Amino acid sequence: MVEGTKVEIPSSLARPLGLIATELITNSVKHANGNVIVRIEKTELDTYSLSVLDDGPGLPAGFEVAKSKGLGMKLILRFVKQIGGDLEIAPGENDRGARFTVTFCSPRFTADTGSAVASDLLYD
Repeated sequence: MVEGTKVEIPSSLARPLGLIATELITNSVKHANGNVIVRIEKTELDTYSLSVLDDGPGLPAGFEVAKSKGLGMKLILRFVKQIGGDLEIAPGENDRGARFTVTFCSPRFTADTGSAVASDLLYD
């Protein structure tokens, strides 16, 4: 299931976000019992969160993403760093499964031209 609000972001940010989402969804499909939710939300002015939640067994006790040996998690961390985002890992809804949330900022777009406000471009 996909939930969310309309978000306009530059392609330089959309590409790594798409790869992050793909890795997180792939992990959820491998471990979940069939229910995966992808959600994008506006959390503050120019700040958004991308979450992938599942109903699988959750993460093992003591799991530390920085110490993960899997290539997928290494890629996720690299792309989160590339976009200047933060990654939060928590139990899923009703304490079932896992929730991975990437919080990131997106430059504002001007209404008349659709271009990003130059002072807000941080992702090059």
